[in-house]
Amino acid sequence: MASQVEIVNLALVQVGGKRLASLTEATEEAAVVSTVYDYELDAMLSEHAWGFATRTLILALTADTYTEWDYAYAYPSDCLQVLGLVNENTGAQVEYADGTIRFATDAATATTISRPNWDIGVSNDGLSRRILCNEEDAEIRYIARVTDVNQWWPTFRTAFAFRLAIAIVMPLKNDPQKLQMLTELYGMHMRAALAADAKQCNMPLPTSTPSIDARNA
Repeated sequence: MASQVEIVNLALVQVGGKRLASLTEATEEAAVVSTVYDYELDAMLSEHAWGFATRTLILALTADTYTEWDYAYAYPSDCLQVLGLVNENTGAQVEYADGTIRFATDAATATTISRPNWDIGVSNDGLSRRILCNEEDAEIRYIARVTDVNQWWPTFRTAFAFRLAIAIVMPLKNDPQKLQMLTELYGMHMRAALAADAKQCNMPLPTSTPSIDARNA
């Protein structure tokens, strides 16, 4: 079985760092990795609706009230990104990069609207997030924070190791040439991970992600 330390060590091998026995050991490598690991994982999970990280959940209603919305639901603690409401009559609703919303039970009847029928707001006490909508007993589809590396596709684990290597190479080695090389390798492994995810989930292959686009710019 894969482990978090193994993935970190794959990243360290790519940058020429010392391998770790534990993420809590008192070394420069462990300190740098610990600083960036969670941020990089959340960012990579959020870039795509990975099959292993996509969840549906019936939301918990709160007592908060809002002028424009009938219902305010608690934001799931493991939610990185809401993909849309789920309704048994319209299927999953997903917001696309151009700001449109597409929803339907099948592609043949898919329709597009210009704004979502939900929103993310702040609780009345200002301390937490709320999912706002006009749907009773609302259910959402969302990207969850999945930290168990054995739930990830193998190709995702490899791509994440290279993403982690990009984040740690300058603090550890200050090597711009190696950074460029790792960036190119990350793009290759990320595309392989997206292809594997599309195959696993029987979905169209995405042409890019924000991190690939940014690093190709």
